[in-house]
Amino acid sequence: MQTLALALVISDLKLADEVRTALSDLSLRPLMDVPRVAHWGDFLEVLERQSVDLVVAELAALGEEWERGVGQIRQSATAPAVVVLHPTTDPQTILRVMRAGASEYLFPPIGEGLKTAMERISRERTERNAAGRPTGKTVGFLSAKGGCGATTAACHVAANIQKQSGKQVLLTDFDLANGIVGFVMKAKSSYSVVDAMANVRRMDANYWKALVSSVVPGLDILQAPAISPGRRQILPDLHPLLAFARLHYDWIVVDLGRGLGSLTMDALTEVDETYLMTTLDVLALHQAKQLGRTLRETGYSAQRIRLAINRMPRQTDVTAEDIERLLGMPVAATLPDDHDALYECYSEGKLLTQESQIGRKLGELSGKICGVTPAAPKKKRGGLFAVSG
Repeated sequence: MQTLALALVISDLKLADEVRTALSDLSLRPLMDVPRVAHWGDFLEVLERQSVDLVVAELAALGEEWERGVGQIRQSATAPAVVVLHPTTDPQTILRVMRAGASEYLFPPIGEGLKTAMERISRERTERNAAGRPTGKTVGFLSAKGGCGATTAACHVAANIQKQSGKQVLLTDFDLANGIVGFVMKAKSSYSVVDAMANVRRMDANYWKALVSSVVPGLDILQAPAISPGRRQILPDLHPLLAFARLHYDWIVVDLGRGLGSLTMDALTEVDETYLMTTLDVLALHQAKQLGRTLRETGYSAQRIRLAINRMPRQTDVTAEDIERLLGMPVAATLPDDHDALYECYSEGKLLTQESQIGRKLGELSGKICGVTPAAPKKKRGGLFAVSG
């Protein structure tokens, strides 16, 4: 087993003895051993400075803000795995812990369960290092309200990044209520992101290929499930799925849908940067402001939020600077109002080309994200007055 850089946060003496015994059997010693988190800022700084791979923490020792704390641990530079220890098996507590971003939830006796969890985490870290490249970067697109263009942006950015960089790209749809990525991208698989989450712990290359649709070489699609009525479903943990995807793709582009549901909040702990899509509609701007504030208050770094204005009119009295002052966030991108081009491409079952204004803008946004300058569109030959595409 690969040596893991460990941090322990355990106040209960009996529980601490169980953990230390399990560590001794594995010939592991913690780099950091504290009874509780006294100050989250200092704690996270030490985790990053010591490049911690795994935090084993008693739930009570994390304090009242433990949900936010687990998310902050997962978002720190080394993205440590988190194993939470707690004396009860209350289903609601387990669900909250896993949704916060923990890799495992263990209750006494924890010795064998901890050993198994650590061996799995060590194996995942070894596979990640053996990949010979940094883990994939994840970019999310979130609509302030319906119709702000998160799906359109996600689909085109994923396709453009693959084309511009030549890297392996996964486009996945976490909008389980309304997801249409599969329709837009003409995905063929009968499986969905829910199937992937439910089976990720027994995932191998062959099973993964059955789950995704490879629409073009280098671009795979993991679609949302078909919409069906029924009672609310308790979803599996998505964090192992995104950890698996990071090992096999250079870029993961995520359609987060609209608003901040529980699945979106879970996904955001794994997303490196999020494009918050809005329009100049008053309701959309109001929602964008509220979403931005909520994300910051729940610990999502303001530096990871990118504001994108969609359907920007050619002539308007409202400038990007006005929007920045109103929402308190810098505008990272503006996309023009080009309904005709979108209608035409979707009617024909195609994506936008660089010949349309919005297609060019999405190409520029994709290049900005992946660090590649898009090639200039070719000029159409049409006689004396040749038109630039």
